[in-house]
Amino acid sequence: MKLTDLHCDTLYRMAKENLTIDDHSLHIHRRTIDAFDDVWQVFALWSDRRVDDHTAWVELKERYALLKSLSLPSHLTPLLAVEDARLLEGDLTRLCELKAMGFLMLGFFWSGENQLGTAHDCPHRGGLTSFGYQVLQNCFSLGICPDISHASFDSAEDMIRLAEAQKMPLCASHSAFFGVHPHTRNITDEHAKRVAQLGGAGGLCFVPAHLGDTGLEKVAAHIRHGVSLVGEEGLCLGCDFDGTDHLPLPIENQAHLLHLADYLQKEGFSPRQIDLLFWRNGRRFLAPFLS
Repeated sequence: MKLTDLHCDTLYRMAKENLTIDDHSLHIHRRTIDAFDDVWQVFALWSDRRVDDHTAWVELKERYALLKSLSLPSHLTPLLAVEDARLLEGDLTRLCELKAMGFLMLGFFWSGENQLGTAHDCPHRGGLTSFGYQVLQNCFSLGICPDISHASFDSAEDMIRLAEAQKMPLCASHSAFFGVHPHTRNITDEHAKRVAQLGGAGGLCFVPAHLGDTGLEKVAAHIRHGVSLVGEEGLCLGCDFDGTDHLPLPIENQAHLLHLADYLQKEGFSPRQIDLLFWRNGRRFLAPFLS
């Protein structure tokens, strides 16, 4: 079976905990990758809130170098994203550096407020700042996909509105659905539909607090809801492996996604629907950003 996953924090954990790709404490390691025939995995480089913005930029460079130094399985295609664009430090030229390094996606937010605008848990309302709009416009120009996961409703609305005006795609790389579980971290039905209409993608995250429960039943409920909103070809996986301490049982690592595939088949999902969710949709979305 093939796999495409729009978000993991594995590189962050490897760097912070001095782990290798063979360490089985990771949600994604060599053995889990080997459970699949062909894997496209987006590795997100998170701007750790425990460091200042400049240090976050330095750490991104270090983790990029770490990825390039790894001896990875030949059937793994590693792809890159930023999570929390505060590391730009107001410098638009850094977007050109990210593009040159091969970054495909830019998550504007993680928590609170940064120079681009507000995240989902910001205590006050507000959308994009003027710098946020500049970053968004430059992403469109450079061919970097803006990512609304973690954005506040107002910030997501501003991002989607400009994308609609310019007919450009964006994504929600790792979000669950507010219509199933009303958590501020989740994407609303309206925003999910508009992202899909732009040719964007939604990757379903596996954080139980965002799903609303700890079992595969709730994962399937989010999948059904997502398909009802955006169709079979609009929903991907964005599991958030190594970015959460808890996963929906019985999933304990990336290889256990095969349990989800078996469960969905028993629940009446066709092989084609499972293939679309597990890899085809994600690759169709990502391919233009690789050219």
